[in-house]
Amino acid sequence: MYSLKQAPCVWQDELSRSFKHLGLAKSTADDSLYIHRSIPHCFLLVYVDDVLVVGEAAVVKILKQKLSQIYEMTDLGPASKFVGLEIARDRENRRLTVHQTSYTKKLLSRYGFGGSVRTTSTPMEPNLKLGEDNTPAKGPVDEPLSSDNVHWYQQLVGGLMYLMTSSRPDLAFTLSRLSKFFAAPRASHERAVLYVLRYLVGTTNYGITYGGSTTNRPYNGFTDADWAGDVDNRKSTGGYVFLLTGGAVSWRSKQQNSVARSTTEAEYIAASDAAAEVVWAHRLLKELDAHDGRLTKLFIDNESAMKLAKNAVC
Repeated sequence: MYSLKQAPCVWQDELSRSFKHLGLAKSTADDSLYIHRSIPHCFLLVYVDDVLVVGEAAVVKILKQKLSQIYEMTDLGPASKFVGLEIARDRENRRLTVHQTSYTKKLLSRYGFGGSVRTTSTPMEPNLKLGEDNTPAKGPVDEPLSSDNVHWYQQLVGGLMYLMTSSRPDLAFTLSRLSKFFAAPRASHERAVLYVLRYLVGTTNYGITYGGSTTNRPYNGFTDADWAGDVDNRKSTGGYVFLLTGGAVSWRSKQQNSVARSTTEAEYIAASDAAAEVVWAHRLLKELDAHDGRLTKLFIDNESAMKLAKNAVC
């Protein structure tokens, strides 16, 4: 039953037992993924009580029939939307695009950006350094927001965060900065989050495309970091993005836990976080029978960090 503390665990156990009888085993890399033990390339992905079935048409049909005998369920046909992600297929060119255009438009309309506004080309104003208090040496005070506006700010950043984690890696760095001021946002932070909305107005249809001429591209990643970019605590922000068949499959932008004393340290820490992601991704890809055996290339734009990664004596 909903709202009980143990409900998610009990429901997961119930699904696992049912799926086991259907020949499906839980993935060791992702608790929401189930893989058929005898039928190749047959998977079930679960989010609470939404299930995405992947496989050949005949296999999918049989699986859905068996599931309907166990649970009361609705067959929505070929997936066009799943947990807020909209799915567009170009079967002729073997391409698939995921996006959140409908969600983005609703978000913009909710905050008064449904009409014609001046758009921006970046999600954050270039060279902007946000701190806890951005009062300039000469000029107006960076006033704290009222309690109502604080709630508005938190709701808006939360709504943008859902968009970023699902299909918009271009918002990752900006939202990692804005979410830092959840507890006590000020006028400058409010202006920065409105800047993001103006950026979204011009990029409503952005999404991620997989396949096509890039189908055979390996799983590779890129990592980067600023150095002492936080004006309050001098910590650096590191990030990475990994691509598979030409589209981003995982990304992150997060302030580092320790203070780096050089650009080398900041870049090396970011590369270390990315390497941990690679280890997990290889486990998942092997379970999906999608690992081609090639090593993952991790691209770093700092010569010293690359030398340190290759030889710890440095």
